[in-house]
Amino acid sequence: MDPFFATVMAAEVMALAIIVGGVLMFPTARRMGRYVEMLIEERRNRLNPPKDVQELTEELERTREELARLNERQAFVEALLASRPAPALAAGDDAAP
Repeated sequence: MDPFFATVMAAEVMALAIIVGGVLMFPTARRMGRYVEMLIEERRNRLNPPKDVQELTEELERTREELARLNERQAFVEALLASRPAPALAAGDDAAP
């Protein structure tokens, strides 16, 4: 067999293999690219939550702050009431102790 013919034949076989491989692998590579894009988008959404989640988080923080203020006010009123002497009941009152 002629060495030149063997070289040309090997080059043709490799070119055919590359072309066939590219045609067969193109849909797979596209699908993998879409999958990677989806993973990147999910990670981006985890790091930067959507607006409605941020708004809910802010509203929850405001509610927590308001509840803390109400707890402080209630504790103050309870302490104030505890420091006063209990009013004396009249003889005819039916108030339970």
